[in-house]
Amino acid sequence: MRDTAAERCRGEARPRRARPHEAPRLHMDDYYARAREFRAWLTARHQYLDELTSTEARRAFREFADAWNAGSLDDAYYTGTARGAHSRYRWAWARAAPCAAADVERGSERRAARAAAQAWLDEHAPRATGREALLAKKKERAASHRAMAERRQLDDDVADGLSEDALLGTDSSFAAALAERERAAARRAEARKEATYARDARLAARQRKEADTMAQLRQMAAKRYG
Repeated sequence: MRDTAAERCRGEARPRRARPHEAPRLHMDDYYARAREFRAWLTARHQYLDELTSTEARRAFREFADAWNAGSLDDAYYTGTARGAHSRYRWAWARAAPCAAADVERGSERRAARAAAQAWLDEHAPRATGREALLAKKKERAASHRAMAERRQLDDDVADGLSEDALLGTDSSFAAALAERERAAARRAEARKEATYARDARLAARQRKEADTMAQLRQMAAKRYG
């Protein structure tokens, strides 16, 4: 009795025969080598990998392997599998979920959606160009240069007001001048500290605002692109 087209479409098993095209024998660790054929076989039976439990998936693949090894599948299962046939991967049953193959297929769709969302974010909220970072570094260098200039000026001012004996360390005013210099340096350091604190507080507030804005934009993109 000849097979009907519907039977061939469903991948119904045929009587045992030699495996066509010298197809290799399948074993339980050959899932990735024949993942595409296995999924097609399941689809013909109206089954889907992500709906099967681990036990059901193993049992289904064992049935598929038995039919494959018996050469009882349609020729389409033994041809057109060049990429899968050369895969080095094996299905690690004890470690991988039975829906791993379906996850791989869905992964490309998720990556495309993320790329579209990122493109939307780049268009509506472009990433920082680094200009603010460069300005911050310039400000830091300028502050450092000012501090050095202030120290040099302080040394010059103190030296101008000291006698030769004081400069040589033979006058008691030398110790007083050093103390005054230290106090002036401490005052300037405290002023710089307060200025730095205020600048950092403003920067932190701006960064929080930008982070909130980006979070809102990402939520909008996620709703739009899924």
